[in-house]
Amino acid sequence: MATNKYANVTFGTAEAVFNKLGGIKGIEAFLRDETKIIPNEVAVKQAFPVSTLVHVDRSMKPTYHDFVYKVLHPELESTGLPEYDIVNDMLMWLHNKQHYGEQTGLIIYDYLKKNRMLESCGNLQDALAIQQLGGAAFKKAFGHKVVYFWKSVVQCRDDTLEVPCLFEHRDEVVIHWQCLDNIWYDNEPAVRFASN
Repeated sequence: MATNKYANVTFGTAEAVFNKLGGIKGIEAFLRDETKIIPNEVAVKQAFPVSTLVHVDRSMKPTYHDFVYKVLHPELESTGLPEYDIVNDMLMWLHNKQHYGEQTGLIIYDYLKKNRMLESCGNLQDALAIQQLGGAAFKKAFGHKVVYFWKSVVQCRDDTLEVPCLFEHRDEVVIHWQCLDNIWYDNEPAVRFASN
């Protein structure tokens, strides 16, 4: 005996659909293809999962802005993984004093150099590749933090030292250069590769 797949649909369900489409006029408009059903945000996210996989061409050196006088670690510009997942293969690192207060960028930079940790940090190429993933991927990996790419510290034409960082603003990922004379807080970690 054939079963009706709509046997469990109650009048309440049909009434809810009727009301959702706007009554008789809404149903007629839908049947004439004048109205489209737009999936809710949760369904869209499930149908189109956010990719956090990055591909970086390490054979190409990044292009720096005109304000850059000198790249301080050119030997590190082409180092790093060519492919990685920003959620699983990267971690966020804070200087000890950032955990409980604040620290200047100069001290953080000196600590990373002294302890040979720059090699495991991200660089400008990584920042640019992560920026291309978009705001949803950035938020999934880093939340609402400002993340720094210490391998690409530069000396500017005005003799200041600056480091690139990324943050999310209105679903866009913004790249910015921060002067090392400034103060870093607990929501401003260094991006490092977990395997190093």
